[in-house]
Amino acid sequence: RANQLAHRLQKLGVGPETLVGICMERSLDMIVGLLGILKAGGAYVPLDPDYPKGRLEFMLEDAKVCIVLTDASSRSSLPPTNVPVICLDGHWEAVAKESQVNPTGQSTADGLAYVIYTSGSTGVPKGVKVRHRGVVRLLFGIDYVQLSSAQTILHLAPISFDAATFEVWGALLHGGKCVLFPGKVPGANELGAILKKHRVNTLWLPAALFNTVINEAPQGLSGVRQLLIRGEALSVPHVRKALSLFPNTEIINGYA
Repeated sequence: RANQLAHRLQKLGVGPETLVGICMERSLDMIVGLLGILKAGGAYVPLDPDYPKGRLEFMLEDAKVCIVLTDASSRSSLPPTNVPVICLDGHWEAVAKESQVNPTGQSTADGLAYVIYTSGSTGVPKGVKVRHRGVVRLLFGIDYVQLSSAQTILHLAPISFDAATFEVWGALLHGGKCVLFPGKVPGANELGAILKKHRVNTLWLPAALFNTVINEAPQGLSGVRQLLIRGEALSVPHVRKALSLFPNTEIINGYA
């Protein structure tokens, strides 16, 4: 499916340095969209459907996005735009006519992989250009975490947040398993149930959510072997409690 989408995008002019917006909730179609954009040689711009329309309009114009991928549930979140919009669950019959063969690779180490926008809390949001070599540097030749085909990583972060890069590509680029959390912000018990059901062994949590889980339902983390905590300074009491409960879990401070 990703190959078929890539061929369709190439016919629409997508290639190196071409920016394609993707406005979708976490789903299999979203993963197909990301892969299709990269296979076509382009770069993706995450557009969170929960963002205000004014912010999405600014991002579309500022990034000079040439095409937007979306789905039926997120289509109404988009502001009016003159660029083509492909609704993956509504236009798939046309995409499915394309070849399933891998398209000719056009990406280079210095080519754009994606453009992600800052929060804009200190002014106007800024688009940060992330190149393929940057993604590789994050996930290969590293010592802060072990990544391999044996890892099952939960994709929990919004696609517009940089932690999603670790969650999605940390799994897929190593032949591991990427589990898509079926919702938005989870409760402690809901998160624990998903972790156990899919045997997630590598997890990246925001510090506030980690604290909540430790307070309310810590046993949900019992199967996790690598736990990265991010977003703000870690709570020492919560980390100490987790270490006492899970002596076989490596806790990694991901806050910078």
